[in-house]
Formats: sequence, C-alpha cells, structure tokens
Amino acid sequence: MMLYLRRLFSQELSPAAHGDFLGCLQQAPSLLATGFPGAPALESLSWLHNLAPCFPLRGDQIQVIHEPKHFYETLVQRIGQAKRRIVLASLYLGTGQLENAMVQTLRHSLEQQSELRLNVLLDFTRGTRGTFNSKTMLLPLVRDFGSQVQLSLYHTPDLRGMTKRLAPPRWNELLGLQHMKVYLFDDA
Repeated sequence: MMLYLRRLFSQELSPAAHGDFLGCLQQAPSLLATGFPGAPALESLSWLHNLAPCFPLRGDQIQVIHEPKHFYETLVQRIGQAKRRIVLASLYLGTGQLENAMVQTLRHSLEQQSELRLNVLLDFTRGTRGTFNSKTMLLPLVRDFGSQVQLSLYHTPDLRGMTKRLAPPRWNELLGLQHMKVYLFDDA
C-alpha cells in the first residue's frame, strides 16, 4: 500500500510537471475535486479538502522523526534559524532536559532577534498539571519578552462549574483537550 501511495503522489502531484511547488498547489484543487484517478481507495478522502487546508506533498518532502531527542533537536535547530516568527501549538511542552534546552534556545533567539515573535498554544489542563509544568517553564519568557511572546492556554468549555470542581486532575483531561501539533518557523 505504501508503494502505491508513494507512486500515486509522486505522479499525480509532481511539481516538476508544472515547474515548481506552486504548480503542485494549483493542481491540487482539481485533483481533489475529481478524486484520485486510479486510486479508488483514496476517493473517499476527497471531501477532506472542503473542511481543512490541503498541503499536497511528495514522499521525498517528508522527513519522519523517530525519537523524541531528534524531535527536540529539530525544534532547537529551527528555533535558532527563525527570524520573524515561531508558532508552537501542542498538548504540552514538558519539563525535562530537552524541553529546558528548547526554552533556553527560545530565550536566546528572542534576545538576539528583536523582531522575532513567539506564539505558543498549549492545553490548559495538561499544560498546568503539577507545580512545575509547561506554563511555569514558559512564564519567564512572557515576563521578560512581553511584547514578543504570547502564551495561550486552551480550556475546554466542557470543563466548568460543578464538573470542574469534581473532576480530579488527569481525569479532567478526558473531557477535552487541545491536541494540535503545529510547529511553524518563519514560513517553514
């Protein structure tokens, strides 16, 4: 199946046929509207482009990250290269050595680049779990770089009133979480 998908996307969405990646993006709406020729199993996904953005990619444009350490190394590298904006949306940040190194790299980048803007969205219940948590890791950046940093915590509307008072920590996360994984550095 993977070979079939790789062949489908490399042939159907190949930017080389249009000269650049913009050609691939221009081709995508017509491809999605007509379904995936020769791929009846994928036709059931053609409705998806009406509900969410579509980012057509070839297999060689994707790098799979297998280890948490490599994930954080990639984030730290991209943070160090960012000049205008960093957007991080995740369930939580974490509080270990890797996460601390990432926060220190964010601090260094904010100090070096006065035009750099950092926008972080985390889940409230997971991001504030315990006394030392994602929020406490990031608050010094908010305090020290207020005009450059925005920290947002999503709180599900399903957790309020009596439910909020009665649901113990961790169990309250069953009612709803913000679980996006978006990491944007300038335009990458």
